[in-house]
Amino acid sequence: MILPSPDTLNREYLIKRMEFYGFVECSCILAFLENVCSKSLDSASYRFIYEKLKECLRNNYSDSCKQYFDELKKLQTEIEYILSVFF
Repeated sequence: MILPSPDTLNREYLIKRMEFYGFVECSCILAFLENVCSKSLDSASYRFIYEKLKECLRNNYSDSCKQYFDELKKLQTEIEYILSVFF
């Protein structure tokens, strides 16, 4: 497994991963990435995205559609790792 870094989990990469989901929280993340963030994200940006992902999973997660949420859960874990190691 390749561990994420701020270089690999950058703005463009996150936009690509979030575009698939139509949840309100994901739309907030996309708007934030597209309109507020620079190419390099800081700890506050990662924290905002992490909290929105957590909110999204709390509000929408369903065991019956578990696979649909796997990527969001993985992304949340990757951002949590970045926050704990790099910031």
